[in-house]
This record gives sequence, C-alpha cells and structure tokens, in this order.
Amino acid sequence: PNKRVEKCAELLAELGKSPEFRYRHLLVGANGNKIAQRFPSTLYLGSLDSSDLASALMASDVLLSTSISETAGLTILEAAALGKPSIVMSETGSLDQIVPGLTGLVVEDWDALGDQLVIIQSNSEMLSPLGTASIQQAQKHRAEIVGNKYFEIYKSDR
Repeated sequence: PNKRVEKCAELLAELGKSPEFRYRHLLVGANGNKIAQRFPSTLYLGSLDSSDLASALMASDVLLSTSISETAGLTILEAAALGKPSIVMSETGSLDQIVPGLTGLVVEDWDALGDQLVIIQSNSEMLSPLGTASIQQAQKHRAEIVGNKYFEIYKSDR
C-alpha cells in the first residue's frame, strides 16, 4: 500500500479512456498480479534481475514513483543511469534523487501527476533533455563517489 501502485494503475486507466492518451504500464516488483488482472494496460513483469530490469527501464519513457515510503530512491537512480527521467510525488524520499525540472518532475497530487503525463504524451521531446541530465545526476551517485564521501565523514570523526 505504501507504493500506491494500485492508485497509479487507476489513474493511468482513467487517462487511457481518452483515445489520445496511449500508454503501457510496466509494473515491476512483488505482488502485482492482482493489479494487472484489474487493469488490462498494466503488464506485470514480476521481480527482475538487474539485466531484465535495465531492459524494462530502457523500454520505458519515464519512471513513475508514487511511493510514500521510498528511502534512498535506488530505482530512480537506476532509471537515471539509463537516461530515463522520473516523476515522483512530493511527499516521498525520492525527492533526494530528483532535481525538479532538470532530471525529472515532482508533482503535488494525483491530479498533477495526470496533468504531467498528458503533457509528456503530447510533448515527448521534453523527455530527452531530462534524460540527459538524469544520466549526469546518476554519475554523482556512483559507488566510488558515495564510498569516498562516507570515508571522508569517517576520517573527520576520528
């Protein structure tokens, strides 16, 4: 329930009633079968290994993160490393991984999320600069960079 995947699928299904709004909702992770059965445009992929996850992300235009309990935002970094911008809800821990308007979009509520998805659908060229900036942002979180930051903190406390 904290990921709010079902609410996201409901929103996408509602938007999909318009013939101009074409989408395919790829759902990755655990416990998505029931949601995919309720919403025909949701394709449940289950839990994926890193290679299959990368393939799923590459097939996507954007990553939607509607979770209210995201901590480090690893999925957002994975998408960013592949040049895929994210749209996140404003109350999530995912905010640490997004530079609003540069590497992704932050929305306040479900109506705003729907509005942004409609805008992206009619202006898909806006995704390219977001994707390029996302790659640059993800580079700042490479393991050696993060490890060095922790090491510097450790050294400063001694």
